[in-house]
Amino acid sequence: MKSWIDAFTVAVVEANSKRIEKLIFEMPEFKSKEEMRQASALIEEALLIIKNEKEETWVTMQKIKKTRNFLTGSIKSHQCEYRG
Repeated sequence: MKSWIDAFTVAVVEANSKRIEKLIFEMPEFKSKEEMRQASALIEEALLIIKNEKEETWVTMQKIKKTRNFLTGSIKSHQCEYRG
């Protein structure tokens, strides 16, 4: 149990979402309340990391969408102006 908690702590400190996901699926059954409390606190931190990544991804997607719309509009306006 202790090694899982140590590994999960490292993953949270490094904000390594792939490692966090892997460790969540490998989570053991905890025998003591202290281990349960530690795991619960770490999982809460991991959820914040995942939430922040989700928000960053959303912002990036919105920027890409705006850029795509700008470029699409720019191409359409150039096509209309061409009188070749």
